[in-house]
Amino acid sequence: MKVGGQGQFFLTAATPSLTDSDVLEPTTKPNTHVRSGPFPQRPDERDEFWSAETPVP
Repeated sequence: MKVGGQGQFFLTAATPSLTDSDVLEPTTKPNTHVRSGPFPQRPDERDEFWSAETPVP
């Protein structure tokens, strides 16, 4: 696990019983705006809970 600059989080996992499989395209429309720019993008979504600047009592 690595935590990079500006909120980027990377997790790598391996297991001997894991096999590769095809991943289908999503069947629903995303509910976020279209993002462009280099990958990985910086987090830019604000959420009332996750973006709170005060502790939860």
